Amino acid sequence: MTDKPKVEVLPIEKGATPDAQNVNKHTQRGRGLHENSMRKRGAGRSIFSAGKGVDTPVVMGGNQTLEIAATLGMEIINVHTTGNQIVNVVRDDIAPGSAEFYAMGLEDNEIGKLSYNPDLEILAAVMADPAMQALRDEDKMLADIVEGMGGNLRVKTLEELEAEYGNSEEDDFHPFIRIKVTPEIKERFEAVMVLMPGANEMEKIDALISCGELS
Repeated sequence: MTDKPKVEVLPIEKGATPDAQNVNKHTQRGRGLHENSMRKRGAGRSIFSAGKGVDTPVVMGGNQTLEIAATLGMEIINVHTTGNQIVNVVRDDIAPGSAEFYAMGLEDNEIGKLSYNPDLEILAAVMADPAMQALRDEDKMLADIVEGMGGNLRVKTLEELEAEYGNSEEDDFHPFIRIKVTPEIKERFEAVMVLMPGANEMEKIDALISCGELS
């Protein structure tokens, strides 16, 4: 049996703070459904935060829930764990099989589906961290998630590019590239560009090739 966890009931602004680098910027429709559900039926799914080395935990999952809860004037209950326990939010006012029981379940599933809207610039900035690159390289499931969100954001080194594409004696040489530019591709280009603010044009094109954005 593990030790009894530390539990705190706090004003919401003291219990958790949003992640300034939250990759999910959400959608207007998802936000509307989420707030409507919490106003009518109260809070359901818990949020989770990182508390190591900080006075106020920073939200890892549930930034929008925290924001709506603050708008509604809710308190927060912080249950401190180390990852070997799960936190079960038990709604003692809802009976299994009741209309509220099914309504909350349906809304919870739909909110997650409709609210997902990744910010590619923040994703690119997060993935620029060498520690995140290492995690992605060793975990295929994480790599698949990142690729599905915004493409392959691992920028190859110039040495890797040289081995893959060859090199030229001409300093100003670069293969001619043609591509049909769509708004979606432009957005992905800009997301990759934030990784290389001081790079020259050749290095930027090399980075786009290495990310699979150009061919």
